[in-house]
Amino acid sequence: MNKEKIEIEYNEHFSYYVQLQKEVFDLLNEIVDDDEYKNIDVAEIKQRPKNEIKSIESIFKNIDRPDKYNSCSNLYDIKDIAGVRVICHCDDDLLAFAEIIENVLSEKRYLDVKREDKGGTEERGIKQKSRPSYRAIHITCARLYIHNRIQIKVYCEIQLRTVMGDAWAVQDRKYIYGQIVSEGDRHILTDSVSEIMNGCEGLWSLVKKKYKDGSEIKTEEYKIIEKTILAKARIIKSEDAKIFDVDLKKDNL
Repeated sequence: MNKEKIEIEYNEHFSYYVQLQKEVFDLLNEIVDDDEYKNIDVAEIKQRPKNEIKSIESIFKNIDRPDKYNSCSNLYDIKDIAGVRVICHCDDDLLAFAEIIENVLSEKRYLDVKREDKGGTEERGIKQKSRPSYRAIHITCARLYIHNRIQIKVYCEIQLRTVMGDAWAVQDRKYIYGQIVSEGDRHILTDSVSEIMNGCEGLWSLVKKKYKDGSEIKTEEYKIIEKTILAKARIIKSEDAKIFDVDLKKDNL
C-alpha cells in the first residue's frame, strides 16, 4: 500500500471513523441496558484508548508486518481503524452477546456485517492457528459516508473477549505478540497457559450456572475440566524444571 496516499485518505476521513466508532459504542451500550438481555453479563464496553481511532503510526506499523493487512490494497480495506472492545464475564455470555450484536447490526442496516471467531481450542470447534491463542470474536460492520460527492465505505471492528481472555491478551501483547514463536520451550509454555485458562473459563461458566442460575452441577462436569488444568500445569512445571534443572519427582502435582 502507498503510505503517502493512505495518510492523505486517513486525514480526510478521520471524522467519519470517529463518528462510526462512537455510534457503534453507543449502540452496544443500548443493547446491554435493554432488559431483554439482562441475563448476559458484560463487564465493560470501551472504545480505543482515549476514545481515539487507530493512529496513522499504528497503521503504518501493521502495513510493514507480513502478517497484517496483507489482503488490503487501500485505506478502505482496513477494517479495524474504528474499534470497540466488549469484555464479557463468561464464555456463554460471549457467544450469546456476539449473536445478538450480529442480529442488531443487520436490523439497523449496517453494511457488510461479518463475524470471525479466533483462537480457542479444537475442542471448542475452532481451528487452531500456527500459535496458541485465546478465544476472541471479531465482528465488522460498515456505514456509507459522502465525501466530496463520492460514497466511501467506513468500517468498524467489534472485538469480544471474556475477562480471562482479555487478561491473556494483555500478557500475550507484553511478551509474545508480533514475534515469531517457534517450536520449543516458549511455544509449549504459551500453549499450556492458553489451555489452562480455557479450562478455568469452563469453571467460571459452571460457577455462573450454579450461583446465578441455581442449576445443579454434576461432579463429572468440573472433574473433566480439573484434569485438563492439572495436566497442562504439569507440562509447565516440567518445562520449568528443564530450565532450572530441578528434580520434580517428589512434586505431587
